Amino acid sequence: GPTDPAKAPPGSIRREFGQTIMVNAAHASDSLENAKREMAIIQIDENNFKPLIENFYRRQ
Repeated sequence: GPTDPAKAPPGSIRREFGQTIMVNAAHASDSLENAKREMAIIQIDENNFKPLIENFYRRQ
């Protein structure tokens, strides 16, 4: 869907919790190609977020 919260459908997470295109409560890619590119940027090899979450809390 639209990445701009003002253009997102009413009731959607992006519309309800996004402030601007750059400030959102959650991120979702707008296409499979962009998802793959973004996952490579933050080095996510699969849909297993457990190690990322555990690492985050270890640093707290």
